[in-house]
Amino acid sequence: MRLKGKGLQEQVSQPENAAGRIITNLMPSKKTTKKAQKRSPAYTKQNLIKGEVNYRLPLSRTIVPDSFITNLKFVDSSHTVINNVGLTYATIRFRPSSAYDIDPILGSTSIPGFNEFANFYGRYRVLMSKIKVHFSNLEKVPVNVYIWPTNYDLGANYVFLAASISSPFAKHGIVSSRTGNDYKVLSHRMRTDEIFGTDEVLTDDNFGAVINNSPANNWYWNVGIWSPVAALEAGVMTSIEIDIQVQFTERFSLTS
Repeated sequence: MRLKGKGLQEQVSQPENAAGRIITNLMPSKKTTKKAQKRSPAYTKQNLIKGEVNYRLPLSRTIVPDSFITNLKFVDSSHTVINNVGLTYATIRFRPSSAYDIDPILGSTSIPGFNEFANFYGRYRVLMSKIKVHFSNLEKVPVNVYIWPTNYDLGANYVFLAASISSPFAKHGIVSSRTGNDYKVLSHRMRTDEIFGTDEVLTDDNFGAVINNSPANNWYWNVGIWSPVAALEAGVMTSIEIDIQVQFTERFSLTS
C-alpha cells in the first residue's frame, strides 16, 4: 500500500481495530520539515479524529517539570483590625515559610494555588517573601505601626514589642488619630537564606517540607502597633498582602 503525502515513509500495517479500520503507524521522514508536515493531509485534525491514522509522535518534554518555582499571593481577611484592648501594644504574625499553613493562629490556611500544585509534587520550600500592609488608625491618638521578620516565633501580642522594633530588619511609621483621615503603607521583603544567615536553606530538608506539612525551621512576618500615649481601645485597621516564591520538587509519577 502506498500513501500519498510528501515526506512520509510507509510502515508495517497493524491489525484492524474494533471498528474494522486498519491502523497504520507512520513516522515523518527525517528530511521532512515541520512546514511540510503541517501541509500533509495525514496531519489534519479530521484524520486524527476519525482514527484513520495513528501517529507515534516523539515527546521531547513532559507536561509537568521535575521542579517548579512560582509566586503565590495570600490576602489576609481574618485580622482586619489589630487590637489589644487596655494595653498599649498589639501584634500578629504570619508564617511565609509554610505555604501549607501561613497563619499559625487560625491553622489550615494554605496559600491560594498551593493545593493545586500539591497534586503534582511531594515537597516544597519557600525561597523568598514580600509583605505589604495598609494601616488606618481607629484610635483617638496617634499610633506607631511596625513590620519586621524573625526566624523564630514571637507569638501573638508580643510583650517586648518596643525592643523588637529596633531590629535592623524592622520598618516602622506613624498614623495620626482617626480624625486625621490618613493611612500608612509599609512594605518589606526577605529571602529565607538571608533571615537564617545560611544558604543551606536551599538544600537542607528542615527548611522545606512534605506537601501536607510545615517545615521544621520557619520564619515569620510580624505586624505590630504601639500606642505610647494611651491604652488601645478600637485598634488599627489593616489590609495585609503577602507574596511568596515557592519551589516545588519531587514530582509525582503519573500513570495512566
